Amino acid sequence: MGDTMARFANTPCSDQSIAAMKQLDLGSTQIQMVGYVKADQILCSSVGGKSSRIPVGPAEYQGTGGAVFRIGVELPFSPKTKFLLVSLQNGFTAVIHPELLMDIGKGEEARSLGICGYSSGRVLFQHGTFNPDWLSQLGKKEHLEILDGNQVIALRKSKFGDYFAFVARPAKNLNEDELRFAIVLVPLGLLLELVIAGAVIALGRQQRSLPTVMKIALRRKEFYLVYQPIVALETGQWCGAEALLRWKRTAGEHVGPDVFIPAMEDAGMMSEVTDYVIQEALSDWKEAIVIRPEFHLGINFSASDLEDPNLAEHLRVKLESQGIDPSLIMVEATERGFLNVAKGRSTTQELRNLGMSVAIDDFGTGYSSLAYLNALELDYLKIDKGFVDTIGTEAATSDVVLHIISMAHALNLKMIAEGVETEEQAKFLKDHGVQFAQGWYYAKAMSIADLKLGLSQ
Repeated sequence: MGDTMARFANTPCSDQSIAAMKQLDLGSTQIQMVGYVKADQILCSSVGGKSSRIPVGPAEYQGTGGAVFRIGVELPFSPKTKFLLVSLQNGFTAVIHPELLMDIGKGEEARSLGICGYSSGRVLFQHGTFNPDWLSQLGKKEHLEILDGNQVIALRKSKFGDYFAFVARPAKNLNEDELRFAIVLVPLGLLLELVIAGAVIALGRQQRSLPTVMKIALRRKEFYLVYQPIVALETGQWCGAEALLRWKRTAGEHVGPDVFIPAMEDAGMMSEVTDYVIQEALSDWKEAIVIRPEFHLGINFSASDLEDPNLAEHLRVKLESQGIDPSLIMVEATERGFLNVAKGRSTTQELRNLGMSVAIDDFGTGYSSLAYLNALELDYLKIDKGFVDTIGTEAATSDVVLHIISMAHALNLKMIAEGVETEEQAKFLKDHGVQFAQGWYYAKAMSIADLKLGLSQ
């Protein structure tokens, strides 16, 4: 953080500075917000922009590196959480959720770990318990590994400030050789220390990549689903909904799908993400179809998903475990999801043989031809919002939607128009034989609770 934000020392709350704060925020798994603190107030931040003005109180602890700590600070976006604030000499500040720092120890055997002031003996943050006697045993040593009762403790002083990291792990499952080499615990303590020391001195060099951030966010269930209803134009009734993935970070910041979906694809995460979406969506759908048994669910799949020869069987097993009829599922994929026509055709055949329907999404934004669509044996064609927007205008592309509709009729494909926002668009589409639509004219994407409420009315 120090290196990244130093160039904004004279303009700490400029648009450029706030943009840099947001990049640091998005790129870190531990930081919940980056801000600028002066006179015990956050004046601007990656979450609140220039309108922050949040009092944080005086600093409680100063490290030897010049950074100051504020411990147990409550912030408006999460009033019941006690945050750790680490401010550099120039005022730029990392807002850290102590529990997120403890992710290092999760998934393993229960342990205690944290950071403690060396001179003061005050615990800055911790997970589990801390024994003050550990500090006296550490003394002037740089690090110490001890066996204390039924646990092994590793202590390591910071090279950057007046504090040390501690880790304690139960020893009941360690044999004599493992106890003799218990120093292996030290790297964990060092790693924990570097998380906070990096935030204080050179967090820019400690930033994790966006794929890593997303993987941790996936595990913490920061990703969630909303559902946009699909309407039968003839009756105006909701007949199904499309599951849409959203990301809200712990600090309340929303990251758009136009940012995280391409990043997930580039990082090769789509298989893991799709599995998460399937699991969450099917669990929700069990509740929805109790209200309306014929209500169908659209799930988006990536190109890598469609090239997986086990996709159909994987879906079959998931549906069977939830007791959901495959005929209620619509598999949606963009044109580029079918780049490999041979594999795409094989996959769509298997899905359709199980009773599922297949839709090509955002149609018109790629390169599909009549022959291409015919080869894939699809059920639905979704007309991209960009073409729906031209209805009733004099735009050069305003006639394209008519060509798309004509193509779909020629192939006997049902159509779903996306992004319908006006009565004029809805009437035009209905008059030209489009069967279904979705968009803000009918309903915005909503939670499963709101969807169920709408289905009940």
